[in-house]
Amino acid sequence: MNSSRFSVEALARPSRLQPVLVAMIVVGLGEFLVRFFLPSGFNRPIYGDEVLFRPAWQLLTDSSVSIADRIDGYALLNTPLSIYVFGVAERIGGGLWAPRLVVALCAAAVAMIVVRRRIDTLTSLQAAAGLLVMPHFLRSATVAYTDLVAILFVVLGLLAHDKGRHWPAAIWFILAIASRQYSVAFPVALVLWELWRPEPGVRFRQNPMGFVRRFALPYGVAAATLLGWFAVFGGLVSEAAQTKIGHVPEVQQSLFALDPQAGLFFLSAMGLFFVLPEIVISPATSLVSRRWRTRHTVAVAGVIVTSALFPFDAASSMWGFNELSLTTTAASAVFLALAILGAARFTERSLSAIIVWTHAVMLMKSFPWSKYALPVVVALWLLHNVPISAVRPQPEATAPRRRGSMVAT
Repeated sequence: MNSSRFSVEALARPSRLQPVLVAMIVVGLGEFLVRFFLPSGFNRPIYGDEVLFRPAWQLLTDSSVSIADRIDGYALLNTPLSIYVFGVAERIGGGLWAPRLVVALCAAAVAMIVVRRRIDTLTSLQAAAGLLVMPHFLRSATVAYTDLVAILFVVLGLLAHDKGRHWPAAIWFILAIASRQYSVAFPVALVLWELWRPEPGVRFRQNPMGFVRRFALPYGVAAATLLGWFAVFGGLVSEAAQTKIGHVPEVQQSLFALDPQAGLFFLSAMGLFFVLPEIVISPATSLVSRRWRTRHTVAVAGVIVTSALFPFDAASSMWGFNELSLTTTAASAVFLALAILGAARFTERSLSAIIVWTHAVMLMKSFPWSKYALPVVVALWLLHNVPISAVRPQPEATAPRRRGSMVAT
């Protein structure tokens, strides 16, 4: 056993790791309470994108306006289910606190599902710490933002998939897509995973119709609902959104436009919000525990070449980085290093890797924003804490893999 392997295994011992994880969870919750919740709870002044969201949800729930006029007047870039729910909540509760409470309840439900003890206490603590060090998770939990509503549906969809309940999973994904359109990446990723997974199952080449009925049809139907939303609003972006927002990214105005910078930036966000924390939280499954293989070199080379062809945009919105006043060159170097980490970590045959790379491609249709990594980070920590019947993440050279329906390495 070499010294690096020994140090990783020593660090991963529960007796050493659990106190660190408990401390991280306590600090994370403490910061959340002190900075975001205790000062004003759910009654803080209207905040951030709530300024855009509130008129939209008030319009969608205004019974005096015709349905056609509500659709024509919807001036947001995301699908409207969660916005409608916020409007109903405010009308019932009589204030902004009500939709914020809905979001907080969704965040609590997501946390309970992700950290529920399935394997052992250590794994649950790792999942809890992983959620809490993702700054967007707690910050979004006290404001009426759409992310956590969609994430709750995504988590429920992944659990249903794990149990072989593919049509119920498709329904959850339909609701997720109706709340946040980029959730479409999850059912797409599941179909790709079922095509590629190494475990025995319904093989497309052996039984194409069986594969279509079991996987492609339910998840294809879920993904196709996004086309329905495009039809409802007359395109990728509604005319009202283009008029009122005024800064719709070019890539979202054309069906075939792609922005590779946004895909690279997503990998940077994964490097910052998952790969680096995982080294501390779960060293035995992190990048440092893996042997460097040709596929890692290929992934890194791909990121470097792509970044040379499509340099990082200094205006990209990464948590905390916008306040550092980095030069364009320094910011690009940091983003590139983080993207290399993100790409190198997800090179194996696993559902986690499929989810990450599907999002990297899908988010080429978006503005570069680190918040788009939140659903993926939550999903990865859920897969880390999978049921005992599923494959546990293992260091590549040290332990045999167990068979099951999800792979979390």
